[in-house]
Amino acid sequence: TNVFSKNYDAKAAQSSKLHKGEKGYGTPREGSKSAQRAKKAKVWVKEQIGVLINVIKKVGTKNPKGRVEVTFGLLFTTYQDISDTLVGMLRRAKKYGVLQFEGDMLFQGVSDKVVITLQPKADTWKFIPKSWKGL
Repeated sequence: TNVFSKNYDAKAAQSSKLHKGEKGYGTPREGSKSAQRAKKAKVWVKEQIGVLINVIKKVGTKNPKGRVEVTFGLLFTTYQDISDTLVGMLRRAKKYGVLQFEGDMLFQGVSDKVVITLQPKADTWKFIPKSWKGL
């Protein structure tokens, strides 16, 4: 299936091509280097969400419902010495259901007063890197 190979067969490649909605579409082949990188990246993202949860617990305060919350402005200031991935990790963590905030994207300055609240799922999050020393 290497398009640059002298043995490349365009018709065969097209016939084996997956289409949107089919099982396996959009994912690397099992056992490939791409699959290994994807698996490693997924673990890394989950570990970074673990770091984020711990930072929010450290700098946040409990709301009347007993959930820890923090404003984006405070979190952004605190997180700037930890990683440059804060906004991406917030979006991922929201997708995983470990935290909640209004909107889809947060921006420094404009979103400083947006409240980010940890959800119950954050209490059982197990992915925390061994190297994490805390704040």
